[in-house]
Amino acid sequence: MSVSHRLVVLSALSLGVACGPEPVFDDNIGVASIPILAGEAAGTFATKATNTTLVKTPIGDYAGGGLNYRLLTRTFDEAKNTYRQSSVLCGGFNFEVAGITTSLPESSYRAVAPSTQELVEIGDDGVFTHTGHLQLWGLRNLEDPFTTDLPADKDEALGDAWRIAAGGEWTPDPASVDSYLRRMTYRVGLYVGENGWRDRSGVALRDAGVTWGFALPLGKVATFEGATLQTSFAYGQRGFNST
Repeated sequence: MSVSHRLVVLSALSLGVACGPEPVFDDNIGVASIPILAGEAAGTFATKATNTTLVKTPIGDYAGGGLNYRLLTRTFDEAKNTYRQSSVLCGGFNFEVAGITTSLPESSYRAVAPSTQELVEIGDDGVFTHTGHLQLWGLRNLEDPFTTDLPADKDEALGDAWRIAAGGEWTPDPASVDSYLRRMTYRVGLYVGENGWRDRSGVALRDAGVTWGFALPLGKVATFEGATLQTSFAYGQRGFNST
């Protein structure tokens, strides 16, 4: 009986090792995890991360965030029991902020420099602490991005706004009976200015574009009679790749 009992115990132990540790479910973030040995989180990984942010603007605070895909390379420092990692942004998108959703082409993501000084600590309780992540988007003239102060209020963030615009309109022959195109009114214009917004380094964001439109007479003869359909179009750019 005693030999048979020992065999049963060994069999049970063997089965336990094969199954591995039981997963631990975290109600706060809704995922299950299992313990790992020190250094097992080192390597190269493709990651998908969802983040939530508070976007502070001169006109108020807005909830924001986004989804991004990164390629991580992580090494383990056995003496300090910490990981060092670098990450490269490969793609993603931002959530809606104040009614605006931004979408950027792949070339913009490729232009974002890698973040190379990230520190990761995984405590005995499984808490994952990630610090030193730096992601620069469209910033220039920054001697040290970590220490350059952000604007303290909207007065510092906003500069003087100005705008210069010019244009004109032309109607070839408002009384023409033979040609509808000659009764139409043609408009064209252009504008350039600064809208007051500045980037983190204080560089003003330019606003420039062209406008055009038509007045389409709806009656048979547009000699001060009948209705017209007014149309207008604009094409412009706010900000530049250098800022």
